Amino acid sequence: MKKKIFIVLIIVLLSFFVFLVIEKKRSLLVNKKFVQPVVEEKVFGLGKIIKTEEARSAETENVIKKEEKNEVKDLKVAEVVRVLAESKKPKTGKVLIANVPFLAQAPYGAWSDPRQQNGCEEASSLIAISWVQGQKEVSKAEALKSILAISKFEVDKYGGYNDTSASSTIERILAGYFKYKKAKLKYDVGADDIIAELEKGNLVIAPFDGQKLKNKYFTAPGPDRHMLVIIGYDYDKKEFITNDPGTRQGKDYRYGRAVLVGAIRDYPTGEHLPILRKRTAMIVISK
Repeated sequence: MKKKIFIVLIIVLLSFFVFLVIEKKRSLLVNKKFVQPVVEEKVFGLGKIIKTEEARSAETENVIKKEEKNEVKDLKVAEVVRVLAESKKPKTGKVLIANVPFLAQAPYGAWSDPRQQNGCEEASSLIAISWVQGQKEVSKAEALKSILAISKFEVDKYGGYNDTSASSTIERILAGYFKYKKAKLKYDVGADDIIAELEKGNLVIAPFDGQKLKNKYFTAPGPDRHMLVIIGYDYDKKEFITNDPGTRQGKDYRYGRAVLVGAIRDYPTGEHLPILRKRTAMIVISK
């Protein structure tokens, strides 16, 4: 009987021991299943936070860079808009080439002399070259002497001095007589072309139908072939400012924009040869 009781006790103890072992393993399994993932989740969460902060930092930097680029673009656009606005904005005041001397083609009023009567190309060239050379004034005596000398040069070399076209004025007078090689000839020009040259600081010599200029100082009806020097433009009054050698009142003489442009017309070289083609032209003179 005692032996049986002892065996039962041993079995109970063993059973209890096994129960403890199983419970311990079970507890470990529970901790592994539930607690460890929580730790991993915490670790993962920390990494996510770190990664998120890095991402936010990078994203912020990208936003800043993008905003900076946009600001640069905005500045460029604003500059373009400003330039366009300035270009479209009507100009005021005037552009005027300073220190351009004036002289009349008949300095003493001797219009009966054909060399002076037809001396507008020679006189205009003399005005321009005197300006190029820095000469602010040309006396009447000096003007007459030079105009007659140019006419003689033309007769000796080309057989005549009458009505030199824009191209012949460059070839014979500016380049031939004065040895000035910088003159530029431009055809099919308008008001904006002339103004553009004036704004660059250049003088403009142009051929005209003088009768269309309607200069009150011309002997009516005026010369049908004429040349003068354009020295400025008044933006407010829309007037060109000229040194017109066709009259002794021609210093700073003004012509309305439409009048002057409407009268520009090149003509052939020679004594009143027929004008077969109407074409505008100008000679650009620079220092």
